[in-house]
Amino acid sequence: MAHICSSCYLREVPEAGSVCPYCRRMRAERLGREVRELLRRAAVQFQVASDAVHIAMQEEDVRISLQEIMRADAAYMEAWEVVQAAQEVVFRMAAIYTETAVAARAELIHALERAGEVANLVGNALTAVASRLAA
Repeated sequence: MAHICSSCYLREVPEAGSVCPYCRRMRAERLGREVRELLRRAAVQFQVASDAVHIAMQEEDVRISLQEIMRADAAYMEAWEVVQAAQEVVFRMAAIYTETAVAARAELIHALERAGEVANLVGNALTAVASRLAA
């Protein structure tokens, strides 16, 4: 007995309750777009954090530098949450359609590397501002 796709109700599938290859690929592509959008948002926040660090390092007033570092830290934390959400989507995608997940993983790895760079930048700037504050 033939079974029908549980998503589109049009195509035959080998098991009851399963999804046809077409619907699986379309769902993975939708998740891929979601990952790209999340990583784009994270990239914007990473840039905001990076810019705030550069402003803080150039600022003469220590209080303003500290405010910029706090702004950078907040932007970094927001970006990190977005990257974690993207990682969850990539994990779901891998269970659905491997080919699309491989491409998304590459983008995710790049975002994780950028997160490390920005975290180091924010940490170094905070240390520099703290030493200026102590002096």
